[in-house]
Amino acid sequence: MSRSIASLFVFGVLAAACNDPAPVSAHRSSVLIGDRGISIPLPPPSVLQAPQQEVEVHGALEGTFDEGAEVRIVDTAGGDEASVAPEGTSFIATLEVDLTDACLETWVVDADGVESERRLYSTQVEADDSIRVVPGCD
Repeated sequence: MSRSIASLFVFGVLAAACNDPAPVSAHRSSVLIGDRGISIPLPPPSVLQAPQQEVEVHGALEGTFDEGAEVRIVDTAGGDEASVAPEGTSFIATLEVDLTDACLETWVVDADGVESERRLYSTQVEADDSIRVVPGCD
């Protein structure tokens, strides 16, 4: 069945190439991290006093993906990265980040190496020391 889908995809790309030269992504999944998607297993008295922390990133996959897919997360500001297999449609990854200056780039790679669109998320430390995740990076 996946060969039929791949054949249809190749035919669709060839047909679309005649009309529009812009590339079209065939990957139909993406990574979502909610506004409370980062937790610190043992937080310090104040996150602002010790912003470099090992955190757990909790997220979900949207769309369809094949078995063997991996979620990839890279902190483009600090350099740490993680690759994890999703559990159902969710995942938990552990990273070392500076919570006052983190930019998390996320995407899914399927078993054949095809990548989904990449999404960016940044962290914000709230007045009550809670961590908030927002789409985009400055």
